[in-house]
Amino acid sequence: MIKLFGAMACAAFALMEPVTGMAHGAAIARDTDRAMPLYEQADAPDRGVSVLFDRGIDDDSEGRHDRAVQDYGEVIRLDPGNARAFNNRCFDEAILGKLDLAVADCRESLRLAPNNAGAFDSLGLAYLKLNHLDAAIAYYDAALKIEPALAVSLFGRGIAKRRKGDIAGGNADIAAARAIWDNIADNMAKLGVRL
Repeated sequence: MIKLFGAMACAAFALMEPVTGMAHGAAIARDTDRAMPLYEQADAPDRGVSVLFDRGIDDDSEGRHDRAVQDYGEVIRLDPGNARAFNNRCFDEAILGKLDLAVADCRESLRLAPNNAGAFDSLGLAYLKLNHLDAAIAYYDAALKIEPALAVSLFGRGIAKRRKGDIAGGNADIAAARAIWDNIADNMAKLGVRL
């Protein structure tokens, strides 16, 4: 599977600007020392928003959420209608505890792309961290209506239900999330959401 992914990634990178492709390859290999200077080199004004967006994704995967917020902010400055950038920045802001900013960015993402399960999920995360449990459940429900097997929404909704006292309903959601993604609890803990 890793060999297949590596081959597909190499083929995709071949279609990119050469420096951007090398940066992605280095990032996937977890060679941050090599990837970041390549991203800086690729980040010339004529390269557009895709390099910044992709760098934000790589920053996310490496846990550099402050840097990802900056990258997505620059994407938004250059492309104010980019719903994905608003959603990704919302997600990172929620992780960083910048919850009012996260809510505003998620709402803008949903204004631009009203049926985005990821944006509903990110907004659910922000409200869960704000301890606004009814709102968190409502947004997780909206995400699950669009994408019923979205493990992170099931897990988040399960946590919110448990905090509200619905232990059986919360446990059912958490079990369903674990059936989809067995180590989801560890991954959600990295986002600040714990059982």
